[in-house]
Amino acid sequence: MKTSIKTTLLLLALLLPAVAAAYDFEVDGIYYNINGNEATVTSGTSYYSGDVTIPAAVTYNGMTYSVTAIGNHAFFDCYRLTKVTIPSSVTAIGLQAFAYCRDLSSIAVDSGNRKYDCRNNCNAIIETASNKLIVGCENTIIPNSVTAIGEGAFEGRDSLMSVDFPSSVTYIDYHAFWGCGLTSVQISESVNFIGEGAFSACTDMTSIIVDSGNPKYDSRNNCNAIIETASNTLLEGCKSTIIPNTVTAIGKNAFEYCFGMTSIDIPNSVVSIGDFAFFKCSDLTSVIIPNSVTFIGKRLFGMCYDLRSISVDSGNPRYDSRNNCNAIIETASNTLIVGCQTSTIPNTVASIGEYAFQLVSGLTSIDIPNSVTTIMDNAFDDCYRLTSLTIGNSVRFIGNYAFYRCTRLSDVYCFIDNPSTVSMGNSVFRLSSSSYSSRTLYVPHGTADAYQADSRWYPYFGQIVEMEPETGLIGDVNLDGDVDIADVNAVVDIITGSSDYTITADVNNDGEINITDINAILHIIMGGGGPSPDEHEWVDLGLPSGTLWATCNVGASSPEEYGDYFAWGETEPKDYYDWSTYKWCNGSSDTLTKYCTYSTYGTVDNKTELDLEDDAAYVNWGPAWQMPSRVQIEELVTQCTLQRSSMNGVNCWLLIGPNGNTMFLPGADQRNKDRPVQVNSYYSCYWTRTVSSWYPVCASYLFANGIDFGMYYTYGISRSIGNTVRAVRIPQD
Repeated sequence: MKTSIKTTLLLLALLLPAVAAAYDFEVDGIYYNINGNEATVTSGTSYYSGDVTIPAAVTYNGMTYSVTAIGNHAFFDCYRLTKVTIPSSVTAIGLQAFAYCRDLSSIAVDSGNRKYDCRNNCNAIIETASNKLIVGCENTIIPNSVTAIGEGAFEGRDSLMSVDFPSSVTYIDYHAFWGCGLTSVQISESVNFIGEGAFSACTDMTSIIVDSGNPKYDSRNNCNAIIETASNTLLEGCKSTIIPNTVTAIGKNAFEYCFGMTSIDIPNSVVSIGDFAFFKCSDLTSVIIPNSVTFIGKRLFGMCYDLRSISVDSGNPRYDSRNNCNAIIETASNTLIVGCQTSTIPNTVASIGEYAFQLVSGLTSIDIPNSVTTIMDNAFDDCYRLTSLTIGNSVRFIGNYAFYRCTRLSDVYCFIDNPSTVSMGNSVFRLSSSSYSSRTLYVPHGTADAYQADSRWYPYFGQIVEMEPETGLIGDVNLDGDVDIADVNAVVDIITGSSDYTITADVNNDGEINITDINAILHIIMGGGGPSPDEHEWVDLGLPSGTLWATCNVGASSPEEYGDYFAWGETEPKDYYDWSTYKWCNGSSDTLTKYCTYSTYGTVDNKTELDLEDDAAYVNWGPAWQMPSRVQIEELVTQCTLQRSSMNGVNCWLLIGPNGNTMFLPGADQRNKDRPVQVNSYYSCYWTRTVSSWYPVCASYLFANGIDFGMYYTYGISRSIGNTVRAVRIPQD
């Protein structure tokens, strides 16, 4: 017997289990655990190599133990192990006991073993009763009496170049040949079961053939893949696979570790793509998801280091890549589920999904916009080249390990005003091993103490620094972070020609700098409530986003008036509200001509937010105003309290903002067809500028009736209905 010590650990990135060295005793270089009067071979402080003969019995401290088992992972990753002999006493062999023993070329089992055999000198371990081959090596010849290849039987044998399946084999289990050096494989007609990942990570594979007589699987059109015939699913593929247009599903792990595959054409027949389907296809640079796909599994393109272009066909009803963002977004939930190194997160995204950017090694910076409220577990885990991160002010949940192991992350700009409002998981910014001294957290002015006192933040940053006051503040002409008399003087200087702040001094955004800009600044200094430069009043409710709301409906001259009614996306009131008169269709709800995300409802353009020319507030009140977004409505609902009230005899709802300021919503019903306004009710409906996330024939809206006060945007309400509009101020950057 020959054994030697391996003193260094080969790390097999992420996919290989951690093996803990825990043993009771060691004899002649073999490690054992005691179980009564029996012993189990286990892993030790050094790795096995060379030729290892396991004895039938071993003596330690005067006690003799029968060696009856080889434990889980006992010889795992012993890549210098060349030969192993199993004694007659062994009756149990554990999970992955010989996985990743890449140089293993000889396996023998004593002829007297009652549980296992090595028939025909096959260089494999076979479970005698079941005729299942459970451990193989590079020199294995599968006997024609074997009926099954066991789970992980050849796992990690990268020196195994070819394999012949006798006609007796009917079953190939999970991960049976995972990570082998196979270049080609031919599945016989007798095989009726192939487990997930059976041939995954065979990085040199270029040819996969299924015998034509196989009733369960096929390789139609010489596609170099294994297809489950009945379900039309791409169970195993390789870098030379061409997916036939009869395939409806790509199975779990189907193309895992397909090195050398730079692109893949997914036909319109595919409706489902399983978990890890393209995991670690590290040469893949671009992919297009067709409009037929309605299910995408977890970590679809994980560790695809070179992926730079991701797009979803415009007619897809479930997913999109809005604004050419190079990402996959789940349309209904506005969740970004897959990103790559060139992704830009659109400002309509509400959530970053689990593992969305994990191990996107080319990602160097990312801006999370103010629309995002949720960052899920491991979203940016191990983005080790990420150096700069911006977190928008609306984030309220950051999941476990969201930015874990981002080792080069040096600058984090966080615009959350109060860290206590954020629910955070474990080890959000933790590094597995490194110093935090060079990492800086930049926070809003006046909040450093709050972050410094929050143990979820401060341990992971060498310093916490307050950012300078916002310089995009409307009316802040001299860029000192405040709007005051100094800004009035600055405009006077510009008008008289003694100074030049031309970008910031056009406060009312009318293209000129004159006395109206001075009036606009004075209006801001007085706290709002008076006429704005465009003659429409607004109120500051003290909302976290700083959004300013109009005090009257569009078309009204006082808060208690109902104003004008508009169909969604129309800018003029009318007498009859129905699909027959709706501007953006051809007479019915399934003939939409604009703002359509589902092909069954009309012409798809994937627009989910109103263009300004279709915004009733913008068109009727001017460029300082627009209809509120879904996010702005959500903030209004969650931040304000509501109580019944009345004004000049009109029933209404009074919204009370965080700062105590109030806003009046007159009670008036919707308009349908030619039905007149149902006045003086406690029922109020206001459009947002956002299409319903489920049905493009509907749009999101604010609804208040005294019992319910909230935004109904999952299903929304028909766009052809007439609703009132309450405008918000557009920030003047």
